[in-house]
Amino acid sequence: MPHSLATREQMVSFFEKGMNRRAIAAKLGVSYGSVCKLIKAYLAQGRSALSTNYQNCGRKATYDSRIYERAVEMKGENNLLGAGYILLQLAEEFPGQALPKERQLQYVFKRGGLQPQKTRRPRDESGWARQPLECVQVDAKERLHTADGRPCCYLNYVDEATGSELDAFAFPLRPYK
Repeated sequence: MPHSLATREQMVSFFEKGMNRRAIAAKLGVSYGSVCKLIKAYLAQGRSALSTNYQNCGRKATYDSRIYERAVEMKGENNLLGAGYILLQLAEEFPGQALPKERQLQYVFKRGGLQPQKTRRPRDESGWARQPLECVQVDAKERLHTADGRPCCYLNYVDEATGSELDAFAFPLRPYK
């Protein structure tokens, strides 16, 4: 929410008296970023920077309805086409006209039921662990060698639910008796 004109004038007044930006923010109970932004605008534009700038609020642009109609038509013909590609095609078909952003087209496609649903992994019914430490996997790796060339084995303990490695041991091979 924009600060009142009185608050903006106080910010500039304190700044002109030599108060630093953090102190101004603390004294007036506004964010440091707001003070910095206003002071920067004030130094660049003078007192005109103190007035509120409401023309930047609200919807920015409206586009020719033919552009949206053509985009929906293209998406309907081939559902695999993405909004970015369709936007490139629209730029060729409507040269010199303002075009919507890619995200706006995606929203139109989704609203019109043309955007394919995001695929989700099927629910795992294999009975794997759901809670941490509910089940621990032990994996042995054999026929390894240490840096000095001696044979060894490696045991690795992994939590099945989270995939976290819990512990690992390397030990030398011994003959079986």
